[in-house]
Amino acid sequence: PSHDTEAEDLGEDKELVKMAHNDHRPIPHRYNYKFHRVDVEFLGANANCKLTTEGKAPDYDMYYTTGTPEQGAQMFHYQKVIYHDLYNGIDLEFVAQPGTKKPVEYNFIVHPGADATQIKMRYTGALENSLKNGALVMKLAHTDLTESIPASLYRDWETGHYRDWE
Repeated sequence: PSHDTEAEDLGEDKELVKMAHNDHRPIPHRYNYKFHRVDVEFLGANANCKLTTEGKAPDYDMYYTTGTPEQGAQMFHYQKVIYHDLYNGIDLEFVAQPGTKKPVEYNFIVHPGADATQIKMRYTGALENSLKNGALVMKLAHTDLTESIPASLYRDWETGHYRDWE
């Protein structure tokens, strides 16, 4: 949600939240957020892969940690983040799709000659994992998270577009 929508939901503290966002100060800790963390580990991946970004947005979030208690750390938003050679000949891209049913999508780009069987992912943190209709369903504290079967596409090198395998 936008910061304005978030502020409206907080009722009497609307101005306090807007001020915190505009002055880049953290929102007071008294708000109760519900979340459930699930980690994804890419087994056997290159720990030193190159990271590139595209489509830097003008907005950013401020994070305050024990390492940056006073000044915080600015984290900008990007349209796309790519991990080059996460596996030998395989890149991983994350693409932002705001306002859609799937706000972030990830794609493995398997370059010619690369072996897709290198890709191995381990999910941890869910209360329970199951397979339903070929999709991984993770039971979380507040909802279920579904990881769908990946689509297989190929790149038409003449046009640069990706197409479904026929």
